[in-house]
Amino acid sequence: MSRVETGPVRIDDDWKGLFIRGDTALGLSVTLQQVLVLIPDENWLAKAQLQDAIELLASVDEHNDIEPVLLTIKEDTE
Repeated sequence: MSRVETGPVRIDDDWKGLFIRGDTALGLSVTLQQVLVLIPDENWLAKAQLQDAIELLASVDEHNDIEPVLLTIKEDTE
């Protein structure tokens, strides 16, 4: 199997999900952190949701202790 690129992914017959490669995710987390400071404090819900997204994107950093879910995809040999 070739490497999975950033974009929509469907596993079997489940709903589509979004796969974001680690290098893309880390870049987005840095950019969104810069945007976060521009949002007024009174818009606390948007700030909180953006902070959650930043933390999720940054969780792919190989230097942290967060264990990822391992997904093994077997190629069809038929």
